[in-house]
Amino acid sequence: MLPKKNKINTQLFKEVLKKGKTYNFNYFSLKVLKINNKSESRFACVVSKKIIKEAVLRNLLKRRIFNIINEINDDINDNFRVIIFCKLDINKLSFSELKNEVISIFKKINLLI
Repeated sequence: MLPKKNKINTQLFKEVLKKGKTYNFNYFSLKVLKINNKSESRFACVVSKKIIKEAVLRNLLKRRIFNIINEINDDINDNFRVIIFCKLDINKLSFSELKNEVISIFKKINLLI
């Protein structure tokens, strides 16, 4: 699980929504904000009720995404705030496919070293 220090709080969430740059992919939309302060990157994950009805499955998906981010945390560049919005067909992916998708997206937006 991703440590609390690496998660976005409510105030930062609003700031990233307003000022962040949007990236759209097949299974995700991302809002990314690069900041000038020297600090670790922070993340949030949003899974809408429209996407997955059951709370158990929404939380499972969030835990999986945070687990993937925690595994690759050493390779992630500092000074980023990232909100991950999940799209409709995300629940069809297995864990390994989800991991490959997240890693490839982070490489495309230059978030990985």
